[in-house]
Amino acid sequence: MKTVYRCGVALTFSIALIMFGFSEQLSAQNATQRLSIIEEFTSATCYPCTTATEVLKPIVSLSNGVIAIRYHLYFPVVGDPFYMANKSENETRSRLYFKDPGLPAAKVNGNIEVNPQQANDVTDAIKLGQAQPYPVKIEISHDKTNLSNVKVNVKVTSDIPLSNYTLQTVLVASEIHLDKLPLLPDAYTETLEHWNHEKEFTDAMLKMLPDTNGTQVNILPGTPTSYDFSYTAKTGDIWKTDQLNIIAFLQNNVTKEIIQAATTVPGQVGSMVGTTMSFTPSVEPMFVAANANETAETKIVIGNVGKSAMQYTGLSITKAARTPSDWSMTTDNFTPDFTLDPGKSKEIVVKLTRGTSAGSGAVEITFKETGGRTLSAIPITMIAKETESFLVTDNPAKKSEPFASAIAARATKKNYTEISGEHIARYSQLFPNFKRMIWNEADSGVVSKSDFAFINSAMKNGKSVFVSGQRTTYEAAFNDVKGILDTMGVVYSGLSKVTPFTVKGVAGDSISDGFNETCILANYPLYKLTLTKIPKPGVTPFLTVGDTIVGVRYQSPTARMIYMNINPAAIQNVASRNALLDKALTWVESFTFSPLTKLSSVETLDFGAIAGPNKLLPITLNNVGNVPFEVSEIGIKGADSAFFSQQSGGPGMLIPLGASQQISVIFSPTESRAYTAVLEIKSAAPGAEKLSVVLKGSKTPIGVNEGNVLPIQLQIQPNPANDKVSVTYSTQSNDKTTLQLCDLLGNVVRRFEFTDLSIGDHTSVIETAGLSAGKYTIVLISGEQRTQAPLMIVR
Repeated sequence: MKTVYRCGVALTFSIALIMFGFSEQLSAQNATQRLSIIEEFTSATCYPCTTATEVLKPIVSLSNGVIAIRYHLYFPVVGDPFYMANKSENETRSRLYFKDPGLPAAKVNGNIEVNPQQANDVTDAIKLGQAQPYPVKIEISHDKTNLSNVKVNVKVTSDIPLSNYTLQTVLVASEIHLDKLPLLPDAYTETLEHWNHEKEFTDAMLKMLPDTNGTQVNILPGTPTSYDFSYTAKTGDIWKTDQLNIIAFLQNNVTKEIIQAATTVPGQVGSMVGTTMSFTPSVEPMFVAANANETAETKIVIGNVGKSAMQYTGLSITKAARTPSDWSMTTDNFTPDFTLDPGKSKEIVVKLTRGTSAGSGAVEITFKETGGRTLSAIPITMIAKETESFLVTDNPAKKSEPFASAIAARATKKNYTEISGEHIARYSQLFPNFKRMIWNEADSGVVSKSDFAFINSAMKNGKSVFVSGQRTTYEAAFNDVKGILDTMGVVYSGLSKVTPFTVKGVAGDSISDGFNETCILANYPLYKLTLTKIPKPGVTPFLTVGDTIVGVRYQSPTARMIYMNINPAAIQNVASRNALLDKALTWVESFTFSPLTKLSSVETLDFGAIAGPNKLLPITLNNVGNVPFEVSEIGIKGADSAFFSQQSGGPGMLIPLGASQQISVIFSPTESRAYTAVLEIKSAAPGAEKLSVVLKGSKTPIGVNEGNVLPIQLQIQPNPANDKVSVTYSTQSNDKTTLQLCDLLGNVVRRFEFTDLSIGDHTSVIETAGLSAGKYTIVLISGEQRTQAPLMIVR
């Protein structure tokens, strides 16, 4: 028997950790408290925002374990003083979450959108976050020795590794009173009461340190890491430095979840919940793709974050009903009833061992706070690693029907393992044999933008899918998920609440020929479809209601897809329904994906005859295969390879399906003759085709005066740079001059072209404020001359 420790990090955490023998653990003695953060988007010119202010006043307090940051925006009317004082950072933070927010708007812990005018929405989101603690501590020191120069130190300590996180450090106004709008032209003389009657402002974002990009962190377990920041007060600031508080928080770069926060506001941190539950060695329930006889182990950590002792009763830890009978579970330190003092926790070790049977299993836990809530969770979810087919239960009731019954009734059975939409999207890469899935929306499930993005990506990588559900079409037609209808080559054409109705097959169709059955809708109307005016290749209707469509199949270059905009359970004849689903699944299953990893480009790159020292030409690489092309090796071979150099791109460069990528090659001859070499690009993928491009060129004899041409010069100040860099260079001809800023992979991130520069010295400024810290290269090309210099950007 092999024991494996696999964990996926928090519920909206994107990084799946797969570890063996992870030694770092949460404290067995002290319960971790999570300080929640509300980010509100508001304006002094917004009347509904006053309601949010009144709702949030009793919620935002350290005694509730809640702090707030308010970002002020420019609508419905330009004139908010805090927006005018810091337009860029307020707008940037808003764009992180919203395309165009209707004010007031808010996020709790970065990943839960709430209506700040609804107290229940806000408190429910806070409780959800506080119930799942992170073993992370943030401490803030504010040096007030010089009030005109704000100095801040933030120290982060974590019991788990943190990578791909941003530390945001924010100066906020503790309390500001304004009688009129400052920072505006003289014509704006109205008092703030004329706008929304607010004059007292708290928690307003004033400045983010060092800027909205924050500080990227990579922290090892148990290693305190400190960060220093400073801000010098400006003459035009509408606040005084003694009115400031500092808030710091850690935010996941992918999911936007804020896992922990801290503030310099004095007080004892409380909580809106009395009990927390986490699962070490991570913090969330484990998801495991297991081979036969492997064991997954976790610790269930139950913590009391209340102010008095808590009694717990009826603790039950069992295998889920779907778990195969030869899979076993054990526990250690289990007691059905126990008491925890304030700030203390109880750890229970749980192991789930897979047998030889395929399928899925889980551990379930439930218990009750005496006189309080009943708590439940699934500490471990385990699925056979060799699984090929999944039944995704992406609906509120987690229904597997009618597909589970239809699958069981098939003569030639394929095992479809049940899984949630969240789990398949996050962990599909753990299943090397994954080929197909049923995406069951049942009655009230809907395909969200993120769901469709995953489905679309899976199909491009050879996974076929069967999607069904009534509200799926409603969501696609009315809530900006139109991509799924576009994929199927159909458009929404109306709804009908008539029930019952008859679904018919299409004559000659291999799935539905002869099908004619009565359907009865549950609580949702029938959302009818028609084909696009220009039919999409590969799209075929197979089920109709009158002159409209309710079932479409699509043969793409890489996968197959069936889309039914009804729940098949609406078909009343069970035998007929099962037979239809059997044929539909057989069609989906009969497709075999053959990956083709291939690039195309010009066969020959001819530099011609050049008189100068070098010449640069671009090459466009087109991904003409049916999978992304990841470059594993790129190089130039041949007798004259030393005279050609590839200047951009390299191993690890990824060219998405159907996309193009440009790289550059420089020809640098030294004597008057013809040169030839071969550029080769390879992928490590099985069966990948190598791309070869012949490189040709020659050098013309040097004229009488050509030997006197001086090389172009390039100087960079400052280096390292932060928000901008000044580039001074000289040109020896009136030819077109190009200035490029390239990243480590050779991608051009800034580009400037000049066609009318005179011979001599010139200076250009390149803005770098929006770029990540790291190594870059500045490339100058003037006529047939080229030079480059390294640049370091720091934050």
